[in-house]
Amino acid sequence: MDRPMPSPMTALFALLGTLVFVGLAVLRWGGFGAFFARPARIALVIVTMVLTVASLFTGGNISPGEREDRGNRWVLAVFTGLGLLRAAAGHRRRTAGAQ
Repeated sequence: MDRPMPSPMTALFALLGTLVFVGLAVLRWGGFGAFFARPARIALVIVTMVLTVASLFTGGNISPGEREDRGNRWVLAVFTGLGLLRAAAGHRRRTAGAQ
């Protein structure tokens, strides 16, 4: 089965989204040095990035075959905002306790 190349915007959003969440994990661990001090986390980031790139070229999906109601997409923004707020609250809590 021939699968068309992913659009540049799809690739950009996939890679940027992955980098944002890896960045949140790095922030949570206290910076690049602390995060990448363990070889397991280095491997995790490498595997995550490889799988993100590989996902752009696969033909699979988890769609049940039904059309999505595009009016429900607002929940994606809400969950993203909640995730960022939770990460910021955890960071603020850690830095306040370090003083």
